[in-house]
Amino acid sequence: MGRFYNPFQSHRLVQTPTDNPTPTVSGLPTPPASAQSSDSDLPDGPDEIRCYVRKVELQVQWLQERLAKQVASNVGSVNEAKRALKSMHRGLEKVHVERCPGQGDELEAAVGYAVRRTWRAYISAVKLEEKMKRGLNMIDEAQKHYLEGDPGGKLFLMSGALPIGDGATLTTQKQRAERADPLDTVTIPSCIVSSKLSTETSVVNPSSVKTNPEQIPQPRQEVKRRVLDEEANPSLELLDPDRARRGSCNGFMVTHMTVKGLQDERFVLPYLHYMKLHELQCLKQWLTNTGNVAQSGPVSRTEKVLLCMLVLQSGCRYESLAVIHSRSPRQIKEACNEVMQGLLRCTH
Repeated sequence: MGRFYNPFQSHRLVQTPTDNPTPTVSGLPTPPASAQSSDSDLPDGPDEIRCYVRKVELQVQWLQERLAKQVASNVGSVNEAKRALKSMHRGLEKVHVERCPGQGDELEAAVGYAVRRTWRAYISAVKLEEKMKRGLNMIDEAQKHYLEGDPGGKLFLMSGALPIGDGATLTTQKQRAERADPLDTVTIPSCIVSSKLSTETSVVNPSSVKTNPEQIPQPRQEVKRRVLDEEANPSLELLDPDRARRGSCNGFMVTHMTVKGLQDERFVLPYLHYMKLHELQCLKQWLTNTGNVAQSGPVSRTEKVLLCMLVLQSGCRYESLAVIHSRSPRQIKEACNEVMQGLLRCTH
């Protein structure tokens, strides 16, 4: 089987000035076997696995440094680095699943760490590629916006779950169909801390704003404002714990769109960082099979696990997630407690 494709031999990479030399191809580590190689090409035994992981880590580190210094000056070279990182991640995953069992907890943990690090590097490359593509299209989009009759309009490209900014969105049908870059989204606390609304807006009762409760989806800016109002509450107690909040749509639709990876700029949706969607599904199935999570009322098992992971990752208030999922804060808290208790029981 063929070896791992070496992105460093690409003719697309731009040569840097002589006063700031970069590593030569000969000085780079030998690429490890591809993730699509046969089982006979995978490392076997602790020493071979450690050597394999070390080679991948060296390449990942080299690629991260190149991307951080913005040595790659075109989208094509970044795309090659992204593909290489994705292949490295697949290869490490295969080694972790097929070769690590029985080799010791320490080695298995080391390979698992390398898998996660490579995945984060891949996502960073995806983010950089998307930013470069947007930069290339920015002038054309601005000119189009001007010709359509709004020369003073501000171009705002929606990027994900809970974006920052109050500008209007200008998108085409093709852009609506494209999936947003995962790392361009932000968690709820980050959005609140960096948003001007968090410092200029006082705590307001969300029920005081008059909107059409039957409208689906609810106005995006209004839902964002409700989240910010809830997050600005300094109290350690739940605010109106039994009052159902109102988000873009009901909790079932929010959960379905999130776990399916659907993106729609009209909706305010959460985003899972540091966790893949299929991993969330596996965690939910495991908790269900062990009898530690059960469906209760309108909240499904998948929604419970999703809510708990969002709270753990973002550290937001229960009321904020209650707005996004159109639930009451008590429902959110009880769902998170049930999942956490199930996880603790399963790990003991």
